[in-house]
Amino acid sequence: PWKADGDTDNGTYGALEDEIPIVFDQFQENQQQHGIGNTYRDDIYTTSLDTNSDFFKQHKHKADKISKKILSKITDNTHMAEERLQKPQVDMSEEDKYSTVLRSERAYVPPPLRNQR
Repeated sequence: PWKADGDTDNGTYGALEDEIPIVFDQFQENQQQHGIGNTYRDDIYTTSLDTNSDFFKQHKHKADKISKKILSKITDNTHMAEERLQKPQVDMSEEDKYSTVLRSERAYVPPPLRNQR
């Protein structure tokens, strides 16, 4: 494993656990240091929508209904429940929640591994 060559914390940023309110705007910093401004424009990368059109209003209403229906369904999948702002059914550590592959009894098991269950 990697080992530091001494004190690598020069106090510039501090530890991740420290709650130091640092306001950092990468675009402003880039402008100040390099004289390069932000040239991003939405219309180059996507199609603008006419939110006043009847087509948009009709489809927006339909999409909202579908979204509400999906988000209201109860799930036993921890990740989906979190996205739907539902209370988790199982108390899990951060490690289990985000780093472990979750498998239910209904999960697919490849044939060579089926006898190991």
